[in-house]
Amino acid sequence: MELAKKAIETKGINIVVASSLGAFIALQLHDIPKIVINPCLYPSKELPKLVDVPKDILLDFVLFEKQTFVNINNKEKTQTFGVFSTDDELFSYKEEFSKYYPNIQMMEDTHRISVENVEKAIVPIVQLIKDTIINK
Repeated sequence: MELAKKAIETKGINIVVASSLGAFIALQLHDIPKIVINPCLYPSKELPKLVDVPKDILLDFVLFEKQTFVNINNKEKTQTFGVFSTDDELFSYKEEFSKYYPNIQMMEDTHRISVENVEKAIVPIVQLIKDTIINK
């Protein structure tokens, strides 16, 4: 988390685009527009399905999970965009995400999205953010 915050600050990053576990981390970053692709909202549940995770790391994730949807203001809601695949073979937290954020887009793809869908789905959202939030 600290590394992400430092990179944003020192490199002048003004939009974050992240997927899966990276999208979970991105949701913890406030005051920056973001696009989260197939976000893993509950890594403490999903990671043990794939790998052996030490209990202390799982507990850290649980603490972050509890903070994910706390104190979300209107600015955060309007500058956070969720993109979800119709055929995600790992998980889908679209319904949970939609309880907190109104900007949701679906695309036909799997968990690891194609370059074509980056161009069709993600690039237009980046342009929208640039036009309506950053250059406002």
